[in-house]
Amino acid sequence: RTIAAIVGALEEPFRETLLLRYFEGRSAADIARALCVPAGTVRWRLKEGLERVRRRLDERHGGDRRRWVRALLPLVPEPMPPPAPRGRWLLL
Repeated sequence: RTIAAIVGALEEPFRETLLLRYFEGRSAADIARALCVPAGTVRWRLKEGLERVRRRLDERHGGDRRRWVRALLPLVPEPMPPPAPRGRWLLL
C-alpha cells in the first residue's frame, strides 16, 4: 500500500510511466509507442521515477534504506534456472 500511495502521488509523466511498466508489465518500447515518445525518454522516466520513489521511501524510514529494502525482499521473484542445453550432447 505504501508503494502504491507513493507511486500514485508522483508527478506526471513519472506516475503513468511506472504504472504502465510495473503494474501493466509493458516494455519500454511498448510504452514509447503508446505515449508517442522516444524509447530513451521512457527509460529516463523509469529511472527518474524509481529514484523519486526510493527517495520518498528513504524519507519515510529516516534515511535508512535497509529498513524498507528488507520489507520488499519477499516480493523479489526467485531467479529462473538456466535453460537446459540443447543438441545431441545432452547427457541424461
